[in-house]
Amino acid sequence: RPPRSTLFPYPPLFRSCRAREQAIGLRFAQENVRTKRLLRDAEGVAHWVARAVAIEQGVDQPGFSAIGNEVNKLIDAGDERGVNLDLEIAGELSSLLLKYASEPNERAMAHFWRGNALAKLGGRDSETARLEEAMTAYRLALEYWTLQREPLRWASTQNNLGVALQKLGERQIGTERLEEAVRVFRQVMESDRKSTRLNSSHVLIS
Repeated sequence: RPPRSTLFPYPPLFRSCRAREQAIGLRFAQENVRTKRLLRDAEGVAHWVARAVAIEQGVDQPGFSAIGNEVNKLIDAGDERGVNLDLEIAGELSSLLLKYASEPNERAMAHFWRGNALAKLGGRDSETARLEEAMTAYRLALEYWTLQREPLRWASTQNNLGVALQKLGERQIGTERLEEAVRVFRQVMESDRKSTRLNSSHVLIS
């Protein structure tokens, strides 16, 4: 028996109406993105960016990777152009991603991206709150990205955590944060040396 879609195909008029509805919805979402940007409402922009992505995909909930692409574009733009709002939106979008994450690796990635956005913002602030938030985000990512499970992502996250600790330590009285940064960097270097020795021994054996 042929599939139902073959027996009762969508009429062209129906497909046309669906396409127009999608186009109108997308335009509405994009207008809201522009309006929220003018208001410097990072949370509002993030909501409508996610909604626009979902409309483009024709789904109720946007895909993790599609939103992740938007986050990375915003972080790059905020870093290159020095626009804080882009980084703030990236941070809010990363928080939204935690709702869309379907497995631990995606949750770790969302925390990592949020940490990157907050760390860059914190580097420009005179206050330390965002650097503290960035450190929390990196540590949450490291709960899943362990050295044994994800060595490369572990090293990258550890390195970013160390940089955040260093920046924080340079602004605070005392050396506690700086000493912690040194310990974090040493862990990364030690793991790299072990990896190099293992790779060298593998080459010698083979």
